[in-house]
Amino acid sequence: MKILQINTERTWRGGEKQTFLSALGMIRSGHQVEILCRKDHPLAHKAKKQHIPCHEIHGSVQAMWYLALYGASFDILHAQTAKAQSVAVLTRPLHRTPTVYTRRVDFRPRGFPATFKFMHTDKVVAISQAIARVLDDFGVSTDIVIPSAIALNAPLPDPPVDIRDQILGPKRSGKKIILTIAALVPHKDPHTMVEAISHLHRIDPDTMFFHCGTGHLETEIHALIQKKGMADYYKLLGFVDNAEGLLPLVDVFVMSSQEEGLGSTVLEAFRHKIPVASTDAGGLKEIIPGHGLVSSIHDAHMLASNIHRLLTDPDKAQSLAATAFEYVQAHHSCETMTSRYLALFESMRRK
Repeated sequence: MKILQINTERTWRGGEKQTFLSALGMIRSGHQVEILCRKDHPLAHKAKKQHIPCHEIHGSVQAMWYLALYGASFDILHAQTAKAQSVAVLTRPLHRTPTVYTRRVDFRPRGFPATFKFMHTDKVVAISQAIARVLDDFGVSTDIVIPSAIALNAPLPDPPVDIRDQILGPKRSGKKIILTIAALVPHKDPHTMVEAISHLHRIDPDTMFFHCGTGHLETEIHALIQKKGMADYYKLLGFVDNAEGLLPLVDVFVMSSQEEGLGSTVLEAFRHKIPVASTDAGGLKEIIPGHGLVSSIHDAHMLASNIHRLLTDPDKAQSLAATAFEYVQAHHSCETMTSRYLALFESMRRK
């Protein structure tokens, strides 16, 4: 099959990582895969390093021009984000190519534009049962749930040396290290994270927290950290390339989301046997119980308590991490995700 993966985001978050892994997996399975992506941004850079053909555009209008002119030459269009779904649907009268949209967020779509897009998308895939329920409530029938994957056997990526050294310094002096990798945006709820780490530090002053990620709340969260006098132990690192490479350096990985499709960074923590404390937002409630400690959304005190337990009860922490490692190996391989998508695509292929 000839497949076009569409992702026009500027960021390097879960959707972009899954686009990249999907393309690699399908190419390794013998299919012709190309990516329509944003010029000079992380997905394009990483795809080109792996010699994946990229069609680089500057924005949605140029993406629509590409699909209008060349979309018909593909067997399947795979829209990996809501914006990608929009450009595929709006150009559909010109390319008429079967289109799949993977939904990665667990908040309810709204309004006629969303209804129109879903009406004109051939198949919708949810990455968790939580997302499938949201879609069902919106009137989108989908029984296709294909969870996100991680590259289980990939070598550990090298994070920037200066960021690694920022973590190693406190660790060598006896500090316990807590990490999150999450955008500074409302659905990740960084306000609850600040409150949780503030409470944790009162319980255990020998802790340091590092936050990899950027977003439009960055200035607000930075000001809150300063106001609460947390700057010495709550470090905003901004966007960190290859942030997963920091995981072996930390003691606990944390997520404070109030909405979450699944949580691919949690899967990476599982892979590296890092104990996880997380809220039960969206798809997280499907992967955390039995593999990490879970708290309700917005419950900063319980999140802090769970982090503290993982830091002070090594037997519990190691037991959960070992179970989580077995779980992710069994259920979230790239091979499993790729085969399920390819079976779906083959069933939709134009005869």
